[in-house]
Amino acid sequence: MYTKIVSSSSQARGRRQRSPFAWLGAGVLGLGVGVGVALTGGTGVAAADSAAAGDTSASASSSKSVSAGVGRAARGPGAATGRRPSGSASAAVSARSVVASARRATAVKPTPADVEARAAEFQGQLAHSFHDAREWVHTTLPGPVGGVVNDALFVVRRLVMPTGADVGMFGTASCMATGDCSGKDLTGVQLDCQNLSGVDWSGANLTHANFQNADFSPSATAAGPLPAASGTVTANAVNNPDANLSGADLSGADLRNANLSGANLSGADLTSANLTRANLNRANLISANLTSANLTSANLTRANLNSANLISANLTNANMSGADLSGADLTSANLTNANMSGADLELANLTSANLTNANMSGAYLLQVRWPGANLTNVNLTGATCPNGSVFGERPSC
Repeated sequence: MYTKIVSSSSQARGRRQRSPFAWLGAGVLGLGVGVGVALTGGTGVAAADSAAAGDTSASASSSKSVSAGVGRAARGPGAATGRRPSGSASAAVSARSVVASARRATAVKPTPADVEARAAEFQGQLAHSFHDAREWVHTTLPGPVGGVVNDALFVVRRLVMPTGADVGMFGTASCMATGDCSGKDLTGVQLDCQNLSGVDWSGANLTHANFQNADFSPSATAAGPLPAASGTVTANAVNNPDANLSGADLSGADLRNANLSGANLSGADLTSANLTRANLNRANLISANLTSANLTSANLTRANLNSANLISANLTNANMSGADLSGADLTSANLTNANMSGADLELANLTSANLTNANMSGAYLLQVRWPGANLTNVNLTGATCPNGSVFGERPSC
């Protein structure tokens, strides 16, 4: 009796000793297969199961261990049930893996150019906000007080935005005293409400400059200086020629209400500049870059815009009567209610432009391209059409 008891205890201990190691071997094997399946995207689950089920030469315990490990890897928490994953479940897992991989592959990352464009747009908006605040101070507070506040405001602006090396502490341009600001770095200069006639700005960097209500015309000297903001310098030349801004970088500049009548802006960069209600009568804008510029209600009568870039420019209510727009690129430009009567648009590109209610009476439109343009209610009376005929005759536009 005693011997039997000992024997049974020994057998029980033997079974208990063997059981953990058998489970550990099967678990390690199952874990290894599961990791392999996970690393290959789950595509080998069904094949591993089939191989495990169909391997008649393997021992029963090994087959069960492999099947259990693969089953646990495929089913997760449901491995203890012993059920094999159905074909539809495996297909669903594979489909989810494919979709996730596709999403990762097609995720659009911003390019350095995109980041730079967004940063430039943000800087432009910030600069205009400072200019609006400056104008509010100038028109609301008394002269000396307003001047001190605007000086302090510009000091803050210097801390958060780029400022040119040739700009004074409070936004001034000392080069105006000599009348020669050509080639100067005047980024962010504050010359609003100033008489700027006779100053040479050719090749100057005037990015985000504030020229709100400034007067560049030769007649400004005779009429006397405009009310000046605190700390700025007024030019005092006599019999000055038209303002020279040829090749100047005025991208993002604030030129609202500025008088640029007769100014030389040939080759100037006015990308995203704000020229709302600006006077550009007879201005020379040959080959100027006005991409995305705001020219709402601007006066461009008899202006020379030959070969100018006006892609996506806003010319709503602009007056371009008699202007030279030959060879200009007005792709996607907004010309709603614009006056282009008598304008020369030979070889101009008006693809996808909005010409709703535009006045093009008497305009010269020979070989104009305007596929996709909105011509709703356009006035083409007496205009020379792209095909050389006169509107109203046969053939017509």
